[in-house]
Amino acid sequence: MKKLIIFLILVAVLAAVGYWLQISYQIFDAPLAMVHEYLSRANQVYNGKLGAGITVGTVILIGVLLAAPFFTRKINTSMYFSNLKQGIISSFIFLLSQTIFNYFNKFGSFYLLLAMLGVAIITLVLVRMAVRLFKNEKEGVEFRTSFISSVAAGLIFGVLLNLGVVLVDLAKGKAAFLQATFFK
Repeated sequence: MKKLIIFLILVAVLAAVGYWLQISYQIFDAPLAMVHEYLSRANQVYNGKLGAGITVGTVILIGVLLAAPFFTRKINTSMYFSNLKQGIISSFIFLLSQTIFNYFNKFGSFYLLLAMLGVAIITLVLVRMAVRLFKNEKEGVEFRTSFISSVAAGLIFGVLLNLGVVLVDLAKGKAAFLQATFFK
């Protein structure tokens, strides 16, 4: 904790000195203008060619987050990337569940329930097939556990999000009903 406080104080002092130098002498104007120009051009090229709406800053942030475990002490890099992979899987499952929810919600709750059950069954079959690729049983169990927990996290978050939306809609409807009834 003491090292963190010293580090934060050092960063604050350096930031204050840098701010004073910029206000007093504008020594960072030329480098900042050059960096701004470079990032603007890179952003235009990137948005025009590669990724609709993804900024260069987002790509840089992702790069920093991917490189962070290599430059930080006391971080297990293999665990970091394993957890990162699991997070991406659960995010993908969340996106998939939301797409399925929105599509089948048009047809009714019964079809939505069937679709979610189908996704769960297909997921379990795919996991069983993937586990057979591992020669070592322990690795297979670890893969199955992490994959199923990632899938469950994505599905649970999707359900919780949809439940929250339903509750907000109910609250809005109740508020509108009460306002129309009692406050004419």
